[in-house]
Amino acid sequence: MYPIPVKITNVEHESKRINMDNDPSNWHLVRRFFVVDVDAGITAKDNSSAKFLSYAKDINIHITLYNKNKPGSIYPPLVTVTYADVSWDAYEKSLKVPVSFSITYSANQSQTFQDISLALGVLSALAILWACSQTWSWSRRSGKSAIGLAALVKLFVFTVGALSNVFLLVTISVALNWLIMYKQQDVVHLFLPNVQQEKTIITYISLAFVMKTLQLIHNIAMQSNVDIFFLDWERPHVSSKPRHQGGLRHMRAARKEVTKLGSDDGSQVGGGDMGDNGPSGKSMGADTPTVTIWRSYFVANEWCELQTHRRLSLPLQLLGVLFFLKVIGLEYVALATPESYHSRTWSNFDVPFSSACRFGLGAAFFLLIAALQVFIHRVLYERFFENKMQHFVDLCSVSNISVFIFMHPKFGYYIHGRSAQGQADVSMKEMHELLRREEEDLCGHRGLLPDTDQQTFEMFLPAAVFEQYQRLRKPLTTYSQAPDRMQIAEGHLSRADIETVVNTYAVITKFLSAFIDHFIKELDYTVKDRAMLEKLLDIELHDGQDGAVFYNDGGYSFGAVTYHGQELTLLLFDLLLFSVIDLASHDYVLAATLTLCIDRAIQGCRQVLGRRNLVKKALVDERFLW
Repeated sequence: MYPIPVKITNVEHESKRINMDNDPSNWHLVRRFFVVDVDAGITAKDNSSAKFLSYAKDINIHITLYNKNKPGSIYPPLVTVTYADVSWDAYEKSLKVPVSFSITYSANQSQTFQDISLALGVLSALAILWACSQTWSWSRRSGKSAIGLAALVKLFVFTVGALSNVFLLVTISVALNWLIMYKQQDVVHLFLPNVQQEKTIITYISLAFVMKTLQLIHNIAMQSNVDIFFLDWERPHVSSKPRHQGGLRHMRAARKEVTKLGSDDGSQVGGGDMGDNGPSGKSMGADTPTVTIWRSYFVANEWCELQTHRRLSLPLQLLGVLFFLKVIGLEYVALATPESYHSRTWSNFDVPFSSACRFGLGAAFFLLIAALQVFIHRVLYERFFENKMQHFVDLCSVSNISVFIFMHPKFGYYIHGRSAQGQADVSMKEMHELLRREEEDLCGHRGLLPDTDQQTFEMFLPAAVFEQYQRLRKPLTTYSQAPDRMQIAEGHLSRADIETVVNTYAVITKFLSAFIDHFIKELDYTVKDRAMLEKLLDIELHDGQDGAVFYNDGGYSFGAVTYHGQELTLLLFDLLLFSVIDLASHDYVLAATLTLCIDRAIQGCRQVLGRRNLVKKALVDERFLW
C-alpha cells in the first residue's frame, strides 16, 4: 500500500489558503479526510448541539502518467477535497446539496510540444526557401532585377502562403495522432491535451487561417488584373473558294496587313517605334471588310464562366461532411473519453468535446471527401462526361480565336485557337462539312506547330513584347475625353470612344498575329519542353535574351489565372474557415452554413472583378457579358 496524498482546498494557514496556491511546494498535504463532519458545528463554550455540519462538496482524484516508456505506470494519485457547510435544519429536512466526484488524468506533454515546435521549425525553414524561390521566379517574370518594395511584398505573401500549409499539416497530424492513439489504446500511453495546451493548437490553426486568407486575397487580386486578349484569326470573305483552301491566302493577307500597319503608322511592329500614341485616330476598319464580333463575345462569356470553375463542389463537400459527422453521429467520437460513442447518452451527457480531436476528425472527413471528389471528377467525369478546360480550348479552335494571357510582363499563357480550316464564320452546313473534314484528317492539325495537336503553352517573353503591347493600348488611357477614360477604367466600355477602341483592337490583333506567325524577326520565339528542374521549381532558366520561348503545356496551365488553378488554396481555405468556426461554436452545422455563405460571397466578388477586368483588358463590351 502506498499513502495517497490529500489536498484540502479549505485549509487556512496564517489566514491564507495555502492549498489554493499554484506552487505545489507551498501545499500542505494530509493523508486523511472525512466525507461528513457533524462535530464541526458544535461550539466549545456551551457544548450545544451542532448548528451546521461540514461535508465533502467536491472530491477529485487526479492521476498523472509516470513514464511513456512504461505503459500504464502512474504517479501516486492526488486526492483534492473541497468542503462546504450546510445548516442542521437543511440536514433534518433532507434537502439536496450539490456533490461532485471526478477523476482527471494528465501527462507531461512537454516532449510532444517540443516535437511540434521542431516540426514547425524545420518545415517552416523549407517553406521560406520555397517562398524565396517563388519570389526570384516572380522577379524574373516581371522583369525586375532590383529588390524593391514590390519584391518584399511578394516574398511576404509567398511566405505566409507556404507557412499556412505547414501549420495546417502539423496541426492536423498531431490532432489525428491524439484522436487515434487515445481511442485505440488498451493500456495508458497518452492523454489528451489540457485546456491550455489546446489553446496553443487553436492558436496555430487561427494563424494558418489568417495566413491562408492573405494568400487567397492576393491570388484573387492577381487573377483579376491579368492582361488578356482574344486574338481573332478570322479574315473577311473575299473569295468563294472552298474554306479549307484558304490557309495560305490568310497567311499572305496577314503579311500584307502587317506591312500596311507599318506604312500607315510610320512605324515597325515589334522592334521599331510604334509611336507614343499607337494607331492614328482614323478608323482602321473604315475602308476594309470586317468580320463579326459574336465569336469573340461568345468565347469571352465562356471565359467568364470558366474563371470560377472548380473541380470540387463545396455544397456537396459540406453535405458529405455533415452526413458522416451529424447524421451517422461520428462527431461524438471526439468526446474527451476513451470510449467511442455515436450519440449522446446518459453515460456521456456531461462529457465535453476535445477541441483537438474535434478538429482532427472534421479535417480528416473534409479532406477525404475532397480527395474522393477529385478522383471521381478526374477519372470519371472529365473522361466520360465533360472537361470544361478542354472544352474551352476546343471552343477557341472552332471559333478561330486564340487567347493571350499576360500574367506578368515577361510571362503568360497562350491558347492556340487558330482554326485548322482557316475560317469559322460560316453557315451551319459549312461548319458541319469543315468538322467532318477534320474528323477524317483531311486538313491540318490544330496545334501551333505543323502536324501537332499541342494548343496550350506557357510563354516566357522578352520585355519588348509586353512593352509593345502596352504602347498599343496607350490610346485608351491618353485620349482627351476624361469621363470616357474613367468609364473604361471602371469596367464599362459602352460609353467609351468606340473609334479609339476599335482602332486599338485592330492594331493589337495585327501585332499579336504577326508575332505568332513569325513575321517579326526581332521578336521571334521557339517551342520546347520544360526541363525537369523547371517543372519542379516552377521557374524558367531561359533568360529571354535570344527571343521568346513557348513551353509545351502538359495540362491546362492557363488555369492558374482561374479558380481551377487555385483549387488547393481554395480547398485549404474552406477547411480552415470551417474548422475555425467549429472550434468557436462547436457546431458543425453552423460551420458548414457560414463556410458556404462566405465562399459564395468571395466567388461573387471574383466574378465581378473578372468581368470588369475582361472589359478593360480584352475590350469586350460589358453589355454582351452575361
